[in-house]
Amino acid sequence: MPDLKAAELRTAARGGVVHVSVPASASNNLAMMQKITANVLGKLGCLGCHSGFDIRFHNEELNFKADIKGEITQGH
Repeated sequence: MPDLKAAELRTAARGGVVHVSVPASASNNLAMMQKITANVLGKLGCLGCHSGFDIRFHNEELNFKADIKGEITQGH
């Protein structure tokens, strides 16, 4: 995703899904997940809530990507 301004992010994400890839080391650390969540909320324009946003956290080590030839790579 290109670097968007907060207002553009809010407009793009409103009513949609926000995907956040998280390293396994962070996903098993409550303090780090709280920091990541706060940073995501800040990017979306509201540090106090996530109303209207469907934020989904994904373990980046479990993500797969297919290229045009059907080859699969791991990671985001």
